[in-house]
Amino acid sequence: PSPPPTPPQQHRILATALDNDSPFIATVSVAGVSWATLGDITMTVESRPGATAGPITASYTREYLLDHARLDLNAGTARIGVFGLYANYTNQVRLEVNGADGQRASLLQATLLTRPWAGAMRDKDRIDAASRDPSVVLGYSYVLLKHRRTGVGPIIFDVDGHVRWVASGLN
Repeated sequence: PSPPPTPPQQHRILATALDNDSPFIATVSVAGVSWATLGDITMTVESRPGATAGPITASYTREYLLDHARLDLNAGTARIGVFGLYANYTNQVRLEVNGADGQRASLLQATLLTRPWAGAMRDKDRIDAASRDPSVVLGYSYVLLKHRRTGVGPIIFDVDGHVRWVASGLN
């Protein structure tokens, strides 16, 4: 008799790791990943409730993950870079594991509690420049800020005023 068919591997979050230097980035390890069936993994950092800014989304193809040593073929795991986290907040991160056929194989959820941002130029976790009319629809969600004279930066913040990423050395 022939052996029973091997059931498909279940994708699951194996571990999460916040960056030691920055509250805005993390790594989420996903188990049950197969090179033969993987198309890409898309990460989404959900916006805060009531936010104007849209979520941050990025997709990592299997080729990118392999080329950047983020896919372990023997262990069947992938390490996904997550960026644009809110500092000092319980972030909700969605991971979609998509098959090589383009079909979604799994939808995973991770909760990442970040520390406050304590870096250079830090005054608070949110920048209030001016009140904004929420009825005005914006065509963007994020702004890059760099000091004109010193070149310090960049800092990326969302249209709600929350800092979402800073350059190395400013953390």
